[in-house]
Amino acid sequence: MAKVEVGLSAQRIYQDLVEENGFTDSYQSVKRFIRKLRATQPERVSRAWNVNREDAAKFWAIRP
Repeated sequence: MAKVEVGLSAQRIYQDLVEENGFTDSYQSVKRFIRKLRATQPERVSRAWNVNREDAAKFWAIRP
């Protein structure tokens, strides 16, 4: 699940499973699992504010 959260593709996850764990099932099965997993976990979105010091002071009611 951590690899999905980092944003790795299903192909990359499949390759890692084969190399690191000797996974013998098909790529299609991994792809279906990843698709279902991503559907249940909304993508995280981070937002950055770009405000000047005066606006930030007003917002937080801090006097310069």
